Amino acid sequence: MLSSITRVLLFLTALAVPLTVLKPFTIGPFIFSISKTVTTGLLLWMPVVWIATRRPYPRDRKLPWLVAFTFSIAVSLVTSFLEGVGAMTSLVVFTTYAAIALFYVLIVYLVTDLASMRAIVLGYVVGTGFASVSVLLGFSAKASVYDRTGGLGGDPNHFAYDAAIGICFAAIIYLTFRSRLLRIASMGAGLMGLAGVIASISRSGFVTVVAIFGLWMLRFRRFNVLVYVVPALMIGAVGMFTVSDAWRDRMSTMMTAESRADDGSIESRFVGGELALRAFAANPVTGVGFLRFGDWATERLRSE
Repeated sequence: MLSSITRVLLFLTALAVPLTVLKPFTIGPFIFSISKTVTTGLLLWMPVVWIATRRPYPRDRKLPWLVAFTFSIAVSLVTSFLEGVGAMTSLVVFTTYAAIALFYVLIVYLVTDLASMRAIVLGYVVGTGFASVSVLLGFSAKASVYDRTGGLGGDPNHFAYDAAIGICFAAIIYLTFRSRLLRIASMGAGLMGLAGVIASISRSGFVTVVAIFGLWMLRFRRFNVLVYVVPALMIGAVGMFTVSDAWRDRMSTMMTAESRADDGSIESRFVGGELALRAFAANPVTGVGFLRFGDWATERLRSE
């Protein structure tokens, strides 16, 4: 019974991750998205599991990195106060980052077997499917030059990143699960996720999908999956002739230096990356504080 409830909670938590737009309630300035709400359920369930099983926290080689991450955001919180960032604004940002660390702790403790891991994978694929359908239907589209939308996934780029992970999980289900129904459903969800990434007109998301597939194939030596590349390329070729002009126009901005300069957003990311390195070099211990990088970069550029 305990394991079944844990798996259901893990499934619901993973399902909610790609659905960032859904925000059922707020407490003061803190907005609880559906993913944070379900994660809170996991947090309340973890002590119940500990009381029932007395299972210690497993040894984890990544735990020192997690502690270092948590310490760094605590330092950034203090820096934010000292630099005049509003206390409540700083706390909202801090709790968001702290929730990432907490989420990792919960998953490491509660995922104890293959069935638990499968619950997470299945839940994430289902969530990606819902988010992809909302994108394909144009849900919550925001007016822009390219009429982009991230649907229930929120920002188009954030949706595309989540969908890229969902496509990978769909491939895991297809290649490792025995159920024919689940394998067929996962293939459909993966293709739907790919279609959603294309519909979101996210350049970085599209490149991420290709890069993840290549790195995964090299890492796990699964070169036999190349058999799927040919039909994928055929689907991609058909898609190139059926997608909107806005998608082709946006993708073309990556092809030449002139087009990248005309677009501006790509060049601004290179500039932002350089400034981020300079900010780290100037403040390697304390950082510049939450939400202050823009002000710091502006001040530095003006001083030059």
